[in-house]
Amino acid sequence: MRDPYPLLRELRERSPVHRSEVLGGWLLTRFDDVMVTFRDVDHYSNEGRLGKAVEYLPPDVRSGFGDFEAHYRTRGLLHSDPPVHTRLRLLVRDLFTPRAVEAMRPQVQAIVDTLLDRVQGDGRMDIIDDLAIPLPATVIARIFGVPEADQLRIVDWSDDVLAFQGQNRPSVDLLLRAQRAIAELREYLGALMAARRAAPENDLLSRLVAAESAGDRLSEDELLNTSVTLLVAGHETTRSLIGNGLWLLLRERDRWERLRAEPALLAPAIEECLRYESPIARQPRRV
Repeated sequence: MRDPYPLLRELRERSPVHRSEVLGGWLLTRFDDVMVTFRDVDHYSNEGRLGKAVEYLPPDVRSGFGDFEAHYRTRGLLHSDPPVHTRLRLLVRDLFTPRAVEAMRPQVQAIVDTLLDRVQGDGRMDIIDDLAIPLPATVIARIFGVPEADQLRIVDWSDDVLAFQGQNRPSVDLLLRAQRAIAELREYLGALMAARRAAPENDLLSRLVAAESAGDRLSEDELLNTSVTLLVAGHETTRSLIGNGLWLLLRERDRWERLRAEPALLAPAIEECLRYESPIARQPRRV
């Protein structure tokens, strides 16, 4: 995890299709091979891939993870293939167009200013705890319509939901932690959805509820699954981008100084950070 690139280079050169018992699957490291698994959805699927985490458990233990399996059995935004995925994606696409995101700039800038003001008097900050965690969590929660008092609860739930991922045969403790967080998130979101049905607001959750009410676009289970996904994935990756990007720039101060001197380079610098030290280093598929 600290420096995977020498090993990845060796795998690309010597074993580009490699069986990994650590991951419990085949590891592909060449670009052309990876793209096949993205495009050939008839043979490489998103559906059901995370629910498989409990399949190794003895039957008596696995029986206690019914809620976990039911959640990941549902075809949500990140757990589906076309045409289901296409339908779900259309529901949220317009909210994340460049124009829509640009319209959020004043609101996001105000959040950044508040977070920086809090540490200004100290003359120092922990970039993860003071900025990278609260900034995207606050932004996605506001987009979604989560009340301000509950916004940072999303961080704890998200950390618990993600704890088991990326491991072959995760421990029962990690799986229980994920199941408990999923259940709490679904209960919390279910209450918010009921409120939005009664009194819609100008937020993403109201839009998703409206789509569910239309009947032929989003089922109740799809709505809950997709809402959990958006809240978790909507901030965790940005947290990693902020941490990774600043780590890269502070390791090479000449790039940091150039970026300060030429602010126009900021957008391509962010894109390069996403490419060079990606928040998502792997993407599982089920054969």
